[in-house]
Amino acid sequence: MRILPPPCQFRLLDPAHAGAASARRRKDPAASANELDAWARHARAANGFGDAAIGRTDSDARPSSASLYAGARIHRAAAIADGFASAWSATLGTVRSTFAAWRRQRLARATYRALLDLDRRTLRDLGLDRSEIGSIAAELSGAVGATRIRVLEAHLD
Repeated sequence: MRILPPPCQFRLLDPAHAGAASARRRKDPAASANELDAWARHARAANGFGDAAIGRTDSDARPSSASLYAGARIHRAAAIADGFASAWSATLGTVRSTFAAWRRQRLARATYRALLDLDRRTLRDLGLDRSEIGSIAAELSGAVGATRIRVLEAHLD
């Protein structure tokens, strides 16, 4: 004995009616789009949330690819500009610190040479010894921290 499948429970479309609907859709694509929108609104209304789901929602309003592309370009341009600004700021900081170090070294060298040109008696009158010339020049230029009272007083003037 052979088991047959249950009878079909779906209603078959009338071929004449189906042909007319598809012909109408081919003639007016907007009518097809309107019918689909109406069906989508009906489906959203039947989701259990009632009238709140009828109409356009934020999820329906998707941005176009052109607006996404434009937004991506703006975001990329801002990121590149931030990168260049950071690089430029770091470069300027390095140049400034290098220039300040060069000026301190030049001042220390000039102070050292001026003190080195003094004789022993003049250095003793100033309260200095020839062995202290290098450290005094470095302290006066700011290359190292000041440890002598004379240097501290010189910075106050």
